[in-house]
Order: sequence, then structure tokens, then C-alpha cells
Amino acid sequence: MKGLFIKDLILLKNQAKFYILFAMICGLMMFVNFNPGYLIGYMTLLAMMFTFTTMSYDEFENGYSFLFTLPFTRKDYVKEKYGFGILISVTVWIVFLLAVLLKSVITKDLDMGPIFATALMYLFMIQLFCAVNLPIQFKFGAEKGRIAFIGVTAVAFAAVFGLSKIGKLFGMSMIEVIDRIDTINPIYLFGITACICIVAYVISYSISVKIMEKKQF
Repeated sequence: MKGLFIKDLILLKNQAKFYILFAMICGLMMFVNFNPGYLIGYMTLLAMMFTFTTMSYDEFENGYSFLFTLPFTRKDYVKEKYGFGILISVTVWIVFLLAVLLKSVITKDLDMGPIFATALMYLFMIQLFCAVNLPIQFKFGAEKGRIAFIGVTAVAFAAVFGLSKIGKLFGMSMIEVIDRIDTINPIYLFGITACICIVAYVISYSISVKIMEKKQF
């Protein structure tokens, strides 16, 4: 599995100029009063998306047929993708959070409390995005996986829209639900969200392993 990590890190190194450019743009935007929490979330998502890019490279021109002749199991491959995605996304999240913290210390014009809360929620949402999307990528591949994920996203939005309509029938709007969530102690809210992410990853990983073990190349 170590070799798979090295392979993906080399792929990341080859794309370094692209990500450095985006990092510089986000760095400049921090100094024009752009929402720092959003910037942290955006760069974290960009880092997470690279996991799917590595899968596209692996799949290119029947690459899986070659990869799985090497001394690692399909379960190792799945484990590496999950580990790689979590590692680079959390690393980028920490780096940009520290950058915002440094700017806050220098300029003394930022309230780090709300920024940290926003950045943490973005991190959890991105991890959920990864947990949902990885099994889809393993099942359908890079190209069909994008279409499948659009379908899943559409279903999710339809479900939220349907729940909002049902809520109105019972005299409760989505705004009221959000307002009630805001009244929850932040520590409890983050704890609940973290537990949801862990459960989602456990389920997602189990599904992905089963998909890869049954897949024919």
C-alpha cells in the first residue's frame, strides 16, 4: 500500500503548478476581505477531488489490469484511496487554517471563532462528499461515475425539496429547522457531525471493498 501512496503523491507532484496557482489566488483573496472560511473549504474540496483524479489515471487505458498484477490486494487499493483522500484534504485544511490564523495575528481584523466553525463544517461536508462519491467512482469508473454522481446529487436535492414541502404541511419551514440547529451547543453539533462522518466512511468503505472484489477487469 505504501507504493500506491507514493504513486499518488508523484501524480500530485506532477499537478503541483496547478494547485500552487490556486493556492496563490486564494491567498490573495484573503487580503481583499473574502470569506476565509469559504476559501479554506474550497481548497480542501480541491484537494479531495484529486483523489478522484488519481482514479481516472489508474483506470486510463485499462490501467487496472496492470495495477492488480502488483503485490497488493483490491482491499489495499480501496484502503489507500480512502486514506489518501482524508490525508491530503485534512492536510490542506490545516495549512490554510494556519494561514488564516497567521493573517488574523498580523492584521488583527478577523474573528477566528466563526471562521473556525465554518471551516470545520466545510471539512465535515467534504468528507461526507468523499464517502458518498468514492463507491460511485469504484462502481462506474471515472466517466460514468460523474454522471452517476450528478444523478445522486439530483436525488438528494429532490429529497431535501420534498422534506421542505412535507415540513410546510406540518407548519415547519426549513429556515426554522436551521435556526433550531444554530441553537445547539457547537461542541455537541461538531461531535454529532464527526460521528456521522465516521459512520458514513465505515459504510462507504465496506461498500467500496465489496465493489472492487467483485469487479472484473
